[in-house]
Amino acid sequence: MTKLNALLARVKSRGGLYDHLPGHLSSLKDIEDLPFTTAEDLAENPASFLLGSQSKVSRVISGVTSGTTGPSKRVFYSDGDLENTVTFFAAGISEMTSAGEAVLITMPFSVPGGLGELVARAVELLGAKPIRAGSNLTFAELSEIMRLERPVSYIGMPIPLLSVLRFCGEGSTLKRALVSADVCPVSVQREIEDLLGNRLFPHYGLRESCLGGAVTCQAHEGMHLRENHIIAEIIGKDDKPVRKGDYGELVITTIGMEIMPLIRYRTGDRARILQEPCPCGAV
Repeated sequence: MTKLNALLARVKSRGGLYDHLPGHLSSLKDIEDLPFTTAEDLAENPASFLLGSQSKVSRVISGVTSGTTGPSKRVFYSDGDLENTVTFFAAGISEMTSAGEAVLITMPFSVPGGLGELVARAVELLGAKPIRAGSNLTFAELSEIMRLERPVSYIGMPIPLLSVLRFCGEGSTLKRALVSADVCPVSVQREIEDLLGNRLFPHYGLRESCLGGAVTCQAHEGMHLRENHIIAEIIGKDDKPVRKGDYGELVITTIGMEIMPLIRYRTGDRARILQEPCPCGAV
């Protein structure tokens, strides 16, 4: 509640699209009375969400998010937003990677501060070695990288991982993998796990949350929400909260975002919140 009310006070003083919201809520349930933010809002006037000048923006992402739904939009990040995401990535990657290991990264490295570079920095925080393969190499080139560098872990999209595992066969050195940036169907996940000989670590993220949202732990009983950064709700077709444990649309409030926090943003993604404690002991 403290971070939520601090955010409400900030957006109230800044003006813009949220200037009509209350500056304080008495309980978390009161958030249900606030209006939704939509992808259309971001597409029409993204600058109205900024809590600071353009000079504090260090990265802008435009376009449609892969693996999610909605129109083209622009999302802004500050240096602090990106640093917080690196820390979150490192926490998730630590579930499958140890210091000294080589990690094959096939996320895009097209721009400074892009997804691939953020992942590589997170790997380095753990004392592991990032192999910056990028997203444009052929399967033969990736196979040669495996022969030379002997990576144990993989971070990238699920379908390219499945394809390279099929291509390399017994020549693959990969044993563990974290997949994100696209939908991973159950059938794809099962085949990847069969080829790896290990359970997969799916990650959920979207541009509106500065790329990090939730990640799988070693218990593999669902994903752990980035709870110091996101308040999550699940709503039904009537726009009301669903019963506990039921599936619905994921709505997020990004209390941890510095430059472009969103309140009750409708992701368009289907999810549910598990009520049972995770066997790993974390929330």
